[in-house]
Amino acid sequence: MTKIVHALYGDLITNAINQVAAFVNTYPREIVILQFSTNAANIMSAAATATLRASIKATFGPLLASNSLGPTVHIGTLWKANHRVIVIF
Repeated sequence: MTKIVHALYGDLITNAINQVAAFVNTYPREIVILQFSTNAANIMSAAATATLRASIKATFGPLLASNSLGPTVHIGTLWKANHRVIVIF
């Protein structure tokens, strides 16, 4: 069970992902960037990271922007393809 940790308390990451999904569904013109620091100081195991990635893929599916779009992709291209969630690990 992966949690978001800030100070001494952290909520479940799945709760945060679901909140972002609700936001993206409510505001279809918004582009959302999610950045995760999973490997710094071995914070998460490889299995936990794989579970997190699978959860993100299951939640956002076709809304996820592909790496093949590259770092110079334009917002119009993302809107046209309906890729509105960018994930950085």
